[in-house]
Amino acid sequence: MKSKRISWAGHVWRGREQTIGQVTPWKPKSKIPLGRPRQRWLDRVNKNLEMLGILNCEEIGMNRDRWRDVVVATKDLNGLY
Repeated sequence: MKSKRISWAGHVWRGREQTIGQVTPWKPKSKIPLGRPRQRWLDRVNKNLEMLGILNCEEIGMNRDRWRDVVVATKDLNGLY
């Protein structure tokens, strides 16, 4: 599941001109509900990549070959959130 999520993140970051690339960074301007903030898809992607020690994920995501290595490394995160 994590590797599929990370793989899709590469597609999203490479598709800045497409609809999915434009909608993903958008944040609605509405009232924030009480309680713990809901976890977003991008938050989970960044958390998984931090476990691998990858900080410049969007830059690496632009290069397909380097991103494929990241996706393979993600498969080694067995049992980790």
